[in-house]
Amino acid sequence: MVKLWRRYKPFINAGIQELITYRVNFILYRIGDVMGAFVAFYIWKAVFDSSQESLIQDFSMADITIYIIMSFVTNLLTRSDSSFMIGEEVKDGSIIMRLLRPMHFAASYLFTEIGSKWLIFISVGLPFLSVIVLMKIFSGQAVLEVLGLTLIYLFSLTLAYLINFFFNICFGFSAFVFKNL
Repeated sequence: MVKLWRRYKPFINAGIQELITYRVNFILYRIGDVMGAFVAFYIWKAVFDSSQESLIQDFSMADITIYIIMSFVTNLLTRSDSSFMIGEEVKDGSIIMRLLRPMHFAASYLFTEIGSKWLIFISVGLPFLSVIVLMKIFSGQAVLEVLGLTLIYLFSLTLAYLINFFFNICFGFSAFVFKNL
């Protein structure tokens, strides 16, 4: 395991460096992501304000707010750009350098994306998940139940990311045939 860590740690660092190279770009994308969540929130707020009922299809505004935050964080953390990275490297010919290295092709992309996802999780995902956990605890749910559900969510988030990543890798392989995605 230590040998594996030493082999792929540079890819994690490269993913982090790639993401923060253009800091303004990183910040503006995160602001855009957060603004998308706020737009969805205010649309739902307008729907609830225009309704005579406090519940719509048995959902309250608090339920919808938690849903919006959870879907925002889930989308942000399960998104994968590996197919586009493969496509760009095939187009410019730099894929040969990755293929010549004595390491697993897909794992090099995986660990590069893990580095960038870790930074996104720390900067955006963790604050939003903290808000959700606090909302659940203040609404009266037991602390251990909320923490258990949070751990299950993080586990399922990891599995969802891996499914999406490997699907994107398979799609990225088509770049070898089509030369352009």
